[in-house]
Amino acid sequence: QYLLKTNPDGWRCDPPDGRPRKAMLLGDSLVMGWGCPREQTFAALLDGMVPQDMQVLSYGVPAWCAAQEILAYRRLAPKVRPDFVIVASTTLNDFEELSDLSWEGRGQGLPPDGPISAGKSHVCNWKYSVPVLRNSRAWCFLCTRAFKPLLDTFWIVADPGRTQEAEEARTARLLGAIAQERPLVVLCMPTVFEFEDGRNGDRYLETLRRCVPGAHILDFHPILRPIAREAFLSDHAHLTPLGNRVVAEETVRFLESEGLLGPCRGPDLP
Repeated sequence: QYLLKTNPDGWRCDPPDGRPRKAMLLGDSLVMGWGCPREQTFAALLDGMVPQDMQVLSYGVPAWCAAQEILAYRRLAPKVRPDFVIVASTTLNDFEELSDLSWEGRGQGLPPDGPISAGKSHVCNWKYSVPVLRNSRAWCFLCTRAFKPLLDTFWIVADPGRTQEAEEARTARLLGAIAQERPLVVLCMPTVFEFEDGRNGDRYLETLRRCVPGAHILDFHPILRPIAREAFLSDHAHLTPLGNRVVAEETVRFLESEGLLGPCRGPDLP
């Protein structure tokens, strides 16, 4: 059990404060910190590691993908005025979730600028919404390996333009709209399911580099693979306190190496 507490605006972070520099962190339940107290999430840990004049503002919502992230960026950036934007892109389900969404101009390659409608229901999210089965590895296996592929096959037959490869490219183009305005950092986040299937996210990484050439990209597949057993919760998708700490530490090192930070405080941990 853990306490899920938000600020008055509904986000799991402190409101913007007097620190002059801001970093905006966007993502799904991984950024929100599913399964961990807020102080153990990588967003909160990262906020304690960056320079003292910088605040990390975490805007993470379960089942979000690039479409909602760019809408949130456009709504929040004029107020927050971030120095750079970090997007945690989960290579397991971000593309499936994007394939479920429709908006005006989607077929023409335009980013959403208004209401978004959803189509199919995500079978892979059943494992989160059935409390008695939430930590069942068998249930997670059935949702991800049996029910989800069947529904995905039906969906692709109904609309061949919504294959994973097409949605990977669409995700990259949506993130590219952010990169046109501010420095963009993309964290490519794996899950245990990808490790078990022998996948490493290479195709998406290549697509990102091609579509968003100026992005700063950090691939966590090789970082988390050796410690997958300790880094992920029993759902094989979300991070343990150890996994969150590793992600925060590696991210701050990367930001510093890319010239996006000044002197860092180091881990602000007990």
